[in-house]
Amino acid sequence: MVFQRVKRSLAALVLVFAVITFLPGCGSTPSYDQPVEDTPQSRFSEAERASSESASGYDSYSDIPTPYPNLYQHDAESGWENTYNEGRVISYSDASAYVGQEVTVEGVPSSIVYAGSSNGSPYFINMGDGAFAAVIWSQDLASFDQYELHNYVEWSKSDQPITVTFRISGTVEMYDGRPQITVRDGSQVATLFEGSWPTLMSDSSIEALMNQRYR
Repeated sequence: MVFQRVKRSLAALVLVFAVITFLPGCGSTPSYDQPVEDTPQSRFSEAERASSESASGYDSYSDIPTPYPNLYQHDAESGWENTYNEGRVISYSDASAYVGQEVTVEGVPSSIVYAGSSNGSPYFINMGDGAFAAVIWSQDLASFDQYELHNYVEWSKSDQPITVTFRISGTVEMYDGRPQITVRDGSQVATLFEGSWPTLMSDSSIEALMNQRYR
């Protein structure tokens, strides 16, 4: 009697095993969605998807306020490029006529200097023979691509003249008889490259901008 029960139990187990093995999908290892690694890239791609499915949120970087929204906005395709109000772009040689006004000054620097021994350790982007200067204080360097800024300083030290066109946005001030703009944010400085204006923003500033876009 006991033997018959054991025999029936074994037969039932064999049948169950056969069903599990041969039915479609039953014998395969269950598939689970892997968790998405929490990286800036994954957050941005998820935000892109959500943004495309909903009218809420930013449609472009131009929705994000800049320090000088009347002068420039962040390009819709890239947070590290500017699009400008061309009606407020002036030549560096005309800067003295715009003291107290918000403008974008354009020109090729005559020199870019780091005055490390001076109070505040500023960088100076000089244009013309005392015609205009942009001042970047060391306390504000966190928002700048310091590697690129340093490369321009080294270029200025060489025998080769700087050939890159800069745009400096801000309020023109007069200091020691020379018009200047004090630059506090990396987006206020951009250089012409293949028809666009990438800024001197640091990677951390760009990341913060993207996070702001998708907040």
